[in-house]
Amino acid sequence: MPLFSIPFPSSFHRFELNSASKAINHIRISIGLLCLFLFAAAQPALGQRKKDPLSLWEDTPQKAAILEFVTAVTDRSSDDFVPVADRVAVFDFDGTVGCEKPTYMEVALAMQQLCQTAQAQPALQRNPLYDAACREDLDYIDDTVYSALLLAFEHYPETAYQDSVEQFLSTELHPRFQRPYRELTYAPMVQLINFLRRKRFSVWLCSGSQQGFVGTFGTQHLEFQSWEVIGSTVELRYDTLASGEVALTREDAFRSPSPDGEVKVLLIQNRMGKAPILAFGNSMGDFEMLVYTQSNAYRNLELILVHDDAEEYEYSNTSLESEAQARDWLQVGMKANFRTVFGEE
Repeated sequence: MPLFSIPFPSSFHRFELNSASKAINHIRISIGLLCLFLFAAAQPALGQRKKDPLSLWEDTPQKAAILEFVTAVTDRSSDDFVPVADRVAVFDFDGTVGCEKPTYMEVALAMQQLCQTAQAQPALQRNPLYDAACREDLDYIDDTVYSALLLAFEHYPETAYQDSVEQFLSTELHPRFQRPYRELTYAPMVQLINFLRRKRFSVWLCSGSQQGFVGTFGTQHLEFQSWEVIGSTVELRYDTLASGEVALTREDAFRSPSPDGEVKVLLIQNRMGKAPILAFGNSMGDFEMLVYTQSNAYRNLELILVHDDAEEYEYSNTSLESEAQARDWLQVGMKANFRTVFGEE
């Protein structure tokens, strides 16, 4: 035993351990109370955000008008109450839900396909349309857009076209934003669509883009059902294969006029059997759809998206904006009303 070693009784050790345990417990309790205090202090702000169904929208008169309208038409005690079966909302796609610059997404895909075909078959490079696609001459493509859309996937099975759409949306990057095209939907608009769904609206996409394109985008990335999408349709040829399978092959003509203007209204009526109570568009191709919505005997709301934010693109449709002002439609400027464009902070 060392010279100065002093044995301590076992009771002293127990006292020492008990004291340490009590101290640790006091520290734990203090930390717990502090966390509880901080959590409680944060609750009003968290609760406020949770209660805001349009948190990606700035607090503007436009947002207030949307919320008031939805509350009025879904409140059974309201004079403006609309039965669930009649709560139909229609949204244009290009430029309203998704980015349409520098060209429509389906046109960007067609140009890519035309150029790849020309690279595989050099003789086609003498064709002005294929040449314009490879040079990304948007002016030429815009002047021949329907030919470009049809020729790019002519004689393709419709399922193969839809597979090409999904691959393009998921892998091809937008030339300016360097993000996959599937990410280039306006986050506040998607939030509005989902809010309406929670309020038991039947929400539809109604676009001039091809059914196969906007339908693939809608079902794969926006949670639409296939029957909730209206687009332009290409002539399909029906064939029975030796295996017994059925092949639907794309031809070189559109089956019906593009769903713009009056045609949008006709297709909405034929597919839904009634006028919507809410419509959102951004071009004169949506004008008749907005007028049709305003004709509904139920309370209704018409909105147009104004592209005035350089974070996306700045361009205007003065004819539609003038009509909106004259008809008391709600104009939603992206710069003043969106807290985010594509979902970035």
